[in-house]
Amino acid sequence: MSELEKKVSFVTGGHRGVGTATLEIKLILCPIDFSEFSERAYQHALSLAEHYQAKLVAQHVVELWRHPSASFAASGGLYEEFRQVLREAGEDHLQRFAKSHTHDKTQPELVVHEGSAPDSILSFAQTRKADLIVMGAKARSGLAGHVPGTTAYRVVSKAHCPVLTVRTQAERVKERARGAAPLLKYIRPGWART
Repeated sequence: MSELEKKVSFVTGGHRGVGTATLEIKLILCPIDFSEFSERAYQHALSLAEHYQAKLVAQHVVELWRHPSASFAASGGLYEEFRQVLREAGEDHLQRFAKSHTHDKTQPELVVHEGSAPDSILSFAQTRKADLIVMGAKARSGLAGHVPGTTAYRVVSKAHCPVLTVRTQAERVKERARGAAPLLKYIRPGWART
């Protein structure tokens, strides 16, 4: 594949060639929280990495604040040991995740960080100069990546590079059903029968 073919063109203005900007994709960051959303995002990231022959980095962030027992460990002087156990568990889980979801063609780099997920994702993307972030986002009324306070929102709004947010198939089906529900009251039983 030539260098030109490795580029992604984004066309704006609705006309071919008008407002064309080119983005070269060499490094793709895919944050993993082990949800069905990040699993689907990882599949998209793998596909993009294979297509553009880009390096894929799978990142997991251990957020200590999500573990209420951390405060008990701190009071008992076991905080460092507790942190280490959580980090090792995250590394192990990420390795198992990558092994079960990765094709032979692309082997991702696996990294585990501690801290706030949005801050860690943004910092790592900036430091490693990621060209694209592919992440899962739970859709809330069709606003995946647009709801203030969510990890996806914070990453989308502050990232230095493009961010692709991915929902699950079930979320898209629910969204379509919510949009169609008001119309159902206008359809009479037997209306579509011939």
